[in-house]
Amino acid sequence: MGKQGWIFGKSADLLVFSLPVIICALYSFIGQRLFNELIPPSIYFLPLLFLLDTPHILFTLFAASTSVPTESKNWLKFGSLALVLFFFGVYQTEYWYLAHIVIAHLAAWHFMKQQQAWFYIAQGRGDRITSIEKWIGKISINGVTWAPLLMSLCHKSAFGWYMPNDLIILPWAWHVYLKGVFLLSIVIYFLFYLFKAFKENKVNLAQHNVWLCAVIIWGSARAFGSPYSGIVFQIIPHSVPYLFLIYRYLNSQKKINNYKFLKQISAFKLCLGLYLVFVIYRISKEFVVLNWFSTTIDYGYLEPSAFYPVAIIFTALHFYIDMFYWNRKNNPGWTMALNASS
Repeated sequence: MGKQGWIFGKSADLLVFSLPVIICALYSFIGQRLFNELIPPSIYFLPLLFLLDTPHILFTLFAASTSVPTESKNWLKFGSLALVLFFFGVYQTEYWYLAHIVIAHLAAWHFMKQQQAWFYIAQGRGDRITSIEKWIGKISINGVTWAPLLMSLCHKSAFGWYMPNDLIILPWAWHVYLKGVFLLSIVIYFLFYLFKAFKENKVNLAQHNVWLCAVIIWGSARAFGSPYSGIVFQIIPHSVPYLFLIYRYLNSQKKINNYKFLKQISAFKLCLGLYLVFVIYRISKEFVVLNWFSTTIDYGYLEPSAFYPVAIIFTALHFYIDMFYWNRKNNPGWTMALNASS
C-alpha cells in the first residue's frame, strides 16, 4: 500500500505530535487513578506553564521580530497596539476580570485553529485532494475539536479553560447532541478513508496521525476527561510542535533574510538559549510577583497583580500574531520552515 509524505518527516512527526499525546494519555490515566486529588493541579500546572506554555508564547514575539508579513503589516501593527491598549485599560478598572474572560475564549479558539492548521497542512502532503475529500476533512476535524470543547461547557460546573467558568456555559441538553457530532465525525472520517485506502491503495499517514492526535487530545481533555487531564492535554501537545516549528522557522530565515545574528549562530543554539532565558524569566516573575494566581497558587482561582496585565498582553499578542504567521500568503517563511530539512 502506498504511503504519502509526512509534515516534518516520519521520525520528527512521531516525536513532536504522537509522543506528547502518548505521554499525556499515560500520565493522565495513571496519575488520576494513583493520586486522584492527593496532588493539587498546581503541582504540574505551574511547571508546564514555566517549561512549555510561556516559552512558546514568547518565541512567537521573537519570531515576529525577525520577519514581518508585508501584506498584513498595518493590521499586525495596529491590531497589536489595540490589544495592548484594551487589556491594559480593562485591567485598570473594576472589570479587570473581563480581560481574563476574553483571553480564555481566545485561547480556546487559538488551540483549535492550530490543531486544525496542522491537519490541513498534513492533508496537503498527500496527492491532490477532491472536493468531497476536502469537505470530509473539514467536517471531521471541526467535529472532533469543536464538539468536545462545547461538550465540556454543558453544565453549571464547567471547568472552563484557565479556571472554572471562564468560558460560556451551555444548556445541558446540548451535551447529547454534541456527543453525537463528535462520534459521527469519527465514524465518517474512518469509513471514508478506509474505503479510499482500499480503492486507491494510498494512505496519508501524516494526515491520519494528526487527526488521531486531535481525537485523543480533545476527546480526553474536554469531552470525556477532567481538569486533571485537561491541563496536560491543553499545554504539551500544543506547545511541543510549535516550539519545533519555531526552530525550523528561525533556521529557514537564514535562507530568505540577511540577518547576521542568525547566520553567526545555529538555530538550535539560538532556540536553546532563548528557551532558557524565557524559562528563567517566567520562573523569576512567578517568585518575585506574589499573588499572580493566588497566595496559595491554586489552579482554579485567579487574583490580579502587577504582572497579570503583562502576562495577558503577551498571551493576546501571541494569539493575534499567529493569525498572520500561519497564513502562507502573508508569510512564506512558515512554508520554508515546514519544508526545511531537519
